[in-house]
Amino acid sequence: MQLRNFKVSAPAQSPGLAGERMGVSPLLPQPQPSGGAASGRAAAQKAPAPLGALSQQLRGRPRDHVRRGGTKRASSQLAMPSASVIANRNRERGPGTGKKRRPGGAPGTMGLLTILKKMKQKERELRLLMLGLDNAGKTTILKKFNGEDIDTISPTLGFNIKTLEHRGFKLNIWDVGGQKSLRSYWRNYFESTDGLIWVVDSADHQRMQDCQRELQSLLVEERLAGATLLIFANKQDLPGALSSNAIREALELDSIRSHHWCIQGCSAVTGENLLPGIDWLLDDISSRIFTAD
Repeated sequence: MQLRNFKVSAPAQSPGLAGERMGVSPLLPQPQPSGGAASGRAAAQKAPAPLGALSQQLRGRPRDHVRRGGTKRASSQLAMPSASVIANRNRERGPGTGKKRRPGGAPGTMGLLTILKKMKQKERELRLLMLGLDNAGKTTILKKFNGEDIDTISPTLGFNIKTLEHRGFKLNIWDVGGQKSLRSYWRNYFESTDGLIWVVDSADHQRMQDCQRELQSLLVEERLAGATLLIFANKQDLPGALSSNAIREALELDSIRSHHWCIQGCSAVTGENLLPGIDWLLDDISSRIFTAD
């Protein structure tokens, strides 16, 4: 996959912070199959720098899967209903409609959800929110995905938006600053989030408890309910960096029951294991959203 830039209309700006909008460009090039060759058109373009061992398997797996949706109704009996049962059924019918009301919601609710799901399936557009403490490497990851220079990165005092293309998906990625004074603004970006990317500085041992506390506070947010959670254990290239298993224990990930999650050790500088993490995220979101009813 080669880098190209396209001009598109940027997503609507959320209130509270000033930010930067970017154009559309393909995500990092995927590793070629064994013995394969790039297409003639792709070979004619300038290839981005190699990103290391991108074909390595995920180190973490989703430990807790939550079954969503209601329970099935019991099948109807064939016996003749009594007069009281018929009376109860009549009371449940709407006036003059001849149709039974849907319990627990307005008529046509499930039909609307089906329509919205099919619309999203056609667009294949996802909204990803990338959060974490300051200096975790969020902006570096985003720039690495886009093939930009990462030699000079300044702290994000607002937010960055980039729209990337990968595996036929259009990914709207929101990178919001992680300074303590900015964390109260995170809630402005929760709406319609399909996937939450939590970036951890694996070499920052002293703030691991703070990192765990902030993550747990996000997981109880109603507007993030159901969003797939990907934890990037970043800066694995630094000496003294905690392993993915050590961070998994420090963040108490095994206690998460509300979200599908996966932890992936990576390095934003070398690009190692960034794509496997994103691929898992897309697979999990697709299994929830892009399904035929």
